[in-house]
Amino acid sequence: MVDSTTAENNETKVDIQAMLRRAEMIEMQLQMEARFKRNMEVFKANMPEVHDLFTDYEPKELRLEFSNEGYLHLINCQSGTPVYPENPEEFVQRQFEWFCASPSIAELTFGKGEIHNKEHIHQRIVNAWLDATEPLSKTRKISIDAPIGFMMVTGIGLGYHIEKISRELDVKCLCIFESQWDSLYASLHTIDWVPILEKYSTKERQIYMYLDFEPAIAMRDLGNVRHIIGYHNFITSFIYPHLSDPQTQTFLDLYSGTYGEQGQMLGFFDDEQIGFAHTIHNINAGYAFFSHGAATESLPPVLLVGNGPSLDSHVNFIRQHQADSIIISCGTALSSLAKVGIKPDFHVEMERDSITPYYIEAGTSDEYRRGIPLLTLNPAPPNMTALFDEVCLAIKPNDAGSILIDDTFKNHGLSRLESCNPTVTNAGLSFVLSMGFTEVLLIGVDLGQKTAASHHSSLSVYHDLEKRSKGKIRPGGAGLQQSLVPGNFGGEVYADWILSRSRREMEHLLSLPNPVGREHAVYNLNDGALINGAIPKRYSDLNSFRPLADKPAIISAIKNRNFKSLESVTLSDKVIDDQYLQSFRALRKSLMLPKKINRVDELHDTLNRIYSALNEASLHSPLSSHLLRGTIATGLGIIAWNLFFMGDKHLFKKHYETNRRFYMQLIKGAFDKMATDPLSPDNSVPPHVEEFTQSP
Repeated sequence: MVDSTTAENNETKVDIQAMLRRAEMIEMQLQMEARFKRNMEVFKANMPEVHDLFTDYEPKELRLEFSNEGYLHLINCQSGTPVYPENPEEFVQRQFEWFCASPSIAELTFGKGEIHNKEHIHQRIVNAWLDATEPLSKTRKISIDAPIGFMMVTGIGLGYHIEKISRELDVKCLCIFESQWDSLYASLHTIDWVPILEKYSTKERQIYMYLDFEPAIAMRDLGNVRHIIGYHNFITSFIYPHLSDPQTQTFLDLYSGTYGEQGQMLGFFDDEQIGFAHTIHNINAGYAFFSHGAATESLPPVLLVGNGPSLDSHVNFIRQHQADSIIISCGTALSSLAKVGIKPDFHVEMERDSITPYYIEAGTSDEYRRGIPLLTLNPAPPNMTALFDEVCLAIKPNDAGSILIDDTFKNHGLSRLESCNPTVTNAGLSFVLSMGFTEVLLIGVDLGQKTAASHHSSLSVYHDLEKRSKGKIRPGGAGLQQSLVPGNFGGEVYADWILSRSRREMEHLLSLPNPVGREHAVYNLNDGALINGAIPKRYSDLNSFRPLADKPAIISAIKNRNFKSLESVTLSDKVIDDQYLQSFRALRKSLMLPKKINRVDELHDTLNRIYSALNEASLHSPLSSHLLRGTIATGLGIIAWNLFFMGDKHLFKKHYETNRRFYMQLIKGAFDKMATDPLSPDNSVPPHVEEFTQSP
């Protein structure tokens, strides 16, 4: 039995403890309010859109709440359950220690490529470089001790881990994906964002936040981030998964699944030099340029024909509607249509190298091509444009030649042809939407096959040449690793990274407002990959086509509206040298690597300095930057991969000298080419094709 005095004393102690607890909570509440005000000020200075959003903000999904134990919890408003399974600070401490002991990463790797032209610089030197440094892969040891070029954090939560990352790790570029605005709002009360934003507001560091972004949009923007910070920083991506929800998991899956593609399609010097030279030729040739323009009248359906396997089952359908639709062939579909006696109304090409014309000539005759207007991009090779008697050039985005066009024809009023890569059907779809067609039927645009071994229509010139050459000639992309993707009519089909990238570019294009403001419907008639934004449809389920009273008049109206003749100009060698090549030569010194570097942090700073010089050149000499960016990015990336995480520090100097030697060969090759033969067109010849392009 407890006497009354003891009971009173216990009650007094409980009252005092409760009062102290309330006082502590009031003090913590005041601290949180003060912290929120400080954070709002720093966001106002660095990210004003965040400040404006949170000025009168009310959380909807997540809220802050004190636990019975006295620490702050993040609570799900609907379920009332805590987001963290325990004390958030203790959870973060263990998570951070686990990450530091065994960091999660994604990496881009380098592979040797085929050499189609021994005069080209980039691939020849890169192949030799990879051979010479291949043993270095065995010495790499990923750790948090070296500077971290890029870190992806998923989930902000209460932000304690972000404080730790900023304070304890040397991260150059910090990227945060968070599906909930509520989470960032909560963190404004729990951590001090001031030193974080101040640290990442310097020239040497960047911070990017994707807050409540669609995963696909965030991934697309990350491509721009890579261009800003450089391939060498992006090549080893540290991934810190903090908290997860369905949207965050979708982003992580997309990030991991497509990360390897970030290393593809960087471009390289030879490609850019060729496009530069070809654009000059095409400007001087006086070809028309493609102008976006919606039709005032109703246009007939357009059949956009690729050379995928599904073309075979649609030949009769195309023939049946040849008189009441507009037919536009893409790439090698031209030769397939020629084989069955169907002549398209327009033809699309998008490659810049001189190999494509060999396949055109192998599958079509001069007579067949006569009267077919060519829709192509400004870097089109002269030996291809010469095969057609009417040529219209669209401006390719992010291209050295587009700078020439902008400079030569001031205020030309032309738009870039968006999402026109990586396959010719991407360019084809962009052309037809920009022309104002409202009903688009995709035929032979498979972007995936039912079997891993299948490729192209059975009518394709590739099959003819493959058979004649006994397997010596194979289509581009043969042998690439394939994966399964959703099929257009259910099931799954096989696609390599190029076809998958092509599909995503189409999906992006279809998600944008129509270039000329017209509502459109795009039908996917193929047994290939599902294309989001295109309607799966069997041709037997389509509405009947209306007869065309005067198809030639419609084609003429399309050309009058979309083919724009600019003023006649001749760009001489002297003009090119004065306007572009002098500034190009002046850039060389800033791209050089020093003879000696002793430490990895010194190397990291040096690579950043070189890439920054390239970025700065894009402001005063954009063409120089375009010519060099891909090759410089690749060179710096190989150095980073070989040396940033080298396990044997004693061999660092020796291996730096080896990597420097190949990098300097790339620099010398590019600058020598632009000094001696800057305007030479491509002269690549596809292996074996010449001997098998004659009639059997």
